[in-house]
Amino acid sequence: MGKIILFIFCFLPFSPVARAESLPQGVLDLDSLMFEFRGQLERKIQGLFENYIVSTNQGRTLFSSNGHALCAKQTMPLLRTLVTYDYNYELKKGELIERLRYTDCFGATDINELIITKGNNLRPLNQAELRSGRRNFELADNESERRYLLSNSKNEELISLLAYREGNNLRASVRLRGARFLDMVRVLEEGRERYSYTLSGHDIEYKVAYSHWRSQMGMATTTYSALRLKSEDHEIVHYLDANNQPISLQEFQEWLGRHAIESGFQMVGQWLSYHLYTFPSTDFSRSNVQKNRLLEEFNLAYIQLLNNTDLNLVTNFIRAIIDAIGQGLIRFEDHRPKVE
Repeated sequence: MGKIILFIFCFLPFSPVARAESLPQGVLDLDSLMFEFRGQLERKIQGLFENYIVSTNQGRTLFSSNGHALCAKQTMPLLRTLVTYDYNYELKKGELIERLRYTDCFGATDINELIITKGNNLRPLNQAELRSGRRNFELADNESERRYLLSNSKNEELISLLAYREGNNLRASVRLRGARFLDMVRVLEEGRERYSYTLSGHDIEYKVAYSHWRSQMGMATTTYSALRLKSEDHEIVHYLDANNQPISLQEFQEWLGRHAIESGFQMVGQWLSYHLYTFPSTDFSRSNVQKNRLLEEFNLAYIQLLNNTDLNLVTNFIRAIIDAIGQGLIRFEDHRPKVE
């Protein structure tokens, strides 16, 4: 019987301080958390650079095609500019302001990003970071605060983040449509580290042409934590529920994955799908398949596996993929040389 081999391609969230390596099992850093929300935009940017003709001029990147590109199921004229990707920044003492604007096939500015970072020796995004679509959310050692805003053409907030330092501690707040959604607190003391996630009840609504979303969660504000105690030769992690009572790692992961991430991730994913609908298709590239539905699902599973979040969902996903291959619903060719 031939072997079935699955390949998972994933651009990991980039952080200059790489704090995620030292986090307790099951704990998410800001880069991983925000990748859950804006990963679809990141993959679209990567796909544009991989699939289309690219020209740049003073912070503006233009994408065109010498083939018949599809935008919102419409065939676009040859060599027409399909997407405009504008980046500009303002650097002054102790503050860096970066603005990114994405204009679709029909000349409408559908998505904007605003990043305001405070600190010392700050630098703007470089070309590699612009091409990858990645953004840094974890604060580097020289940074004290970061504000991030993703908005639509009317400058209406979709996602926002505020992350800032209090001494050696880090606080961060994620909002969806202006409503407080998730707060993170990282308290670092001698021999003791506490990582807390607080989910707030909310009523989030988003109306656009032909679509309407609403999410209501009437639960009281709930906090789950991971407490790591360290000594010279020993380390132990305690996981705590909303009543500060010990729970298992699995219970902590299920709460963080299902309540604190999955509900918001699915909703934001639908918003981004709506706004990216009028951008050119990037699903046809097979040399760097990072963009299509299957790879998006693999990326989510990889992040869950990386952070030990909802491992049962990852298991079910892999089982479903294997079954789909067996039924002929998913087909691919393995061109790698055989290993004797």
